Amino acid sequence: MAIESEARSEESTDSKDADVGKTPSSAALIRMLVLLKLKLIANYVLDGFAPFVAVIALIVAVIAVNSNKSSQVQLVQNAATIASMNASLLIAKGELEKLKAATAQEKILQEEVRKKQNERTMQIIQSVSKLQLKVKISPTLEEQMYPPVSSSAVQPAIASTAAAKTIVLSGKDNKQGDRMDVLKGAVEKFNKK
Repeated sequence: MAIESEARSEESTDSKDADVGKTPSSAALIRMLVLLKLKLIANYVLDGFAPFVAVIALIVAVIAVNSNKSSQVQLVQNAATIASMNASLLIAKGELEKLKAATAQEKILQEEVRKKQNERTMQIIQSVSKLQLKVKISPTLEEQMYPPVSSSAVQPAIASTAAAKTIVLSGKDNKQGDRMDVLKGAVEKFNKK
């Protein structure tokens, strides 16, 4: 079969030569020679092109895999950094909650202490006022601390002069001095409780 195709190609070239009737010129021969060489070069190029493309594809694949591996390493590092930041954030949140709870508890304790002090102060004022009523000292400590709301501006002035008179009287009268000593003793006794 190959022999037949060669024979046909020889016949076609012979027929061309016969048609022309002349021998091919040197320009035609050079052109045919160049075409044959170009066919040969194209054949070699096509034969070498596939491996060349395969080598370039392999190089690109290796670069992509290495780049992907470095990206994965960086991704793992970033994930570890984020995880450590989340852990420290949770620790900080826990400490903040503890501080909030401690502050709230401290406020409650301070409020209770303040209430107890106010109650104790009120008890002291009431007991001192009772003693002052027994001793007939006017105005009493309670009246001095919490004056009536309906009082005018003149009444505090009168109260202060009355307190000054009791101090002067207590200095003159020994009975009044004894009463003051009793009052002081009662306050001290109450404070010791």
